[in-house]
Amino acid sequence: MVTGTRLFLHKVDAARHIGTFVRTSAAALRAAPFLDGRTCYWKGAPAERDIKPTAEQPASFNRYIFHVGFCGSTLLSRLLDQPGRTLVLREPQSLTDLAAYRSALAREGLHDPNLLPLLATVAASLHRPWRPDERVVVKPSNWVNVLLPDLVGLPSTRALFLTMERRAFVRAILRGGGARIAFAARAAVHISHMDEANAELVAKALARPVDDDARLLTLAVLLYDFQLARFSAAAHARGWSSAHWLTLEELRADPAGALHAAALALDIDPPPGHVLTEHAKQPGTAYSAAAEAEQDAAVEAAHGARITRALAWIDGIVAA
Repeated sequence: MVTGTRLFLHKVDAARHIGTFVRTSAAALRAAPFLDGRTCYWKGAPAERDIKPTAEQPASFNRYIFHVGFCGSTLLSRLLDQPGRTLVLREPQSLTDLAAYRSALAREGLHDPNLLPLLATVAASLHRPWRPDERVVVKPSNWVNVLLPDLVGLPSTRALFLTMERRAFVRAILRGGGARIAFAARAAVHISHMDEANAELVAKALARPVDDDARLLTLAVLLYDFQLARFSAAAHARGWSSAHWLTLEELRADPAGALHAAALALDIDPPPGHVLTEHAKQPGTAYSAAAEAEQDAAVEAAHGARITRALAWIDGIVAA
């Protein structure tokens, strides 16, 4: 066995209770932009093993950064990560697999009594420390927001909800191009399976007498609204105050203050103050707030009227 490595739960087949494990290290987990398989963060061949669902509560806290997507969560995760004190796992595939399974069950009106015990087992595995006194924080994909009631229902959970302004979210979707727009549409449908009223909104959006681009834009707005509603419900269920919420705008305006607030919500050691100088998804590449502002301005110039119409249509439907 290579010193500093161990088996890590990479993927989960929830229906069969089988996990795919890989051998890796904390350093490799830190270096990977995401733990969803887009980059190989392990050595050797993956191995499948049975996973035994358990209802046991973990001895320590499970910590999560929940987010709406494209709102600076990767940046925040890098700034909070401190070797020896805090390890942040970015978008582990195992939770995404469980979220996809949960949504598929809801779509078919089915229930798996083993899902919650399996989720508890996976959560405990992800939060297992790699070093003494080093706390683990998980930043799931926003695909995992379908699991919010289940995850925050565990009394051991600590959470931070990272959001951004509604219109800025839509701009970020458009700024990412076709792939991001398509992802947002799929995510809106995925989350809508959890709520009949949301499923009806998606159906109405898809039936709008407009072009496909306008329908996709409407789904992007719905994705934002669905996620904010789930965040609010989860926070209310646990009695969490505004101290558990953070916005991208606050992170940009006051990085040191935002990091301190995030650390308090997650019960981890606050990192030293930071200036946002590096691109979170492309380490080594300079981050430029001015360049991003120019991109946003270009999106507004090209699509501002369409964004306004999409927002107005949804607000009108919801208010009706």
